Amino acid sequence: MIYILAGNYANAKKWAVAQMLADDEWFSSLDEADLKSRENFHIVVLETASELSPIFFERLFNLANARGRINRR
Repeated sequence: MIYILAGNYANAKKWAVAQMLADDEWFSSLDEADLKSRENFHIVVLETASELSPIFFERLFNLANARGRINRR
């Protein structure tokens, strides 16, 4: 699974389509509760993530980094 951290969902979807990823191979969310419910994923940060405030970006990235490592083999 791949978490796409982008400025908005449309940019994440555009990137996923360009990479020919199926809908069940990736997700994108700016909701911390959604991230807390997921585990075992890799993170891709798109340039459009710079649209987010630096504090919010850091909080999402650190949360995703921690959650993505859970149950990784």
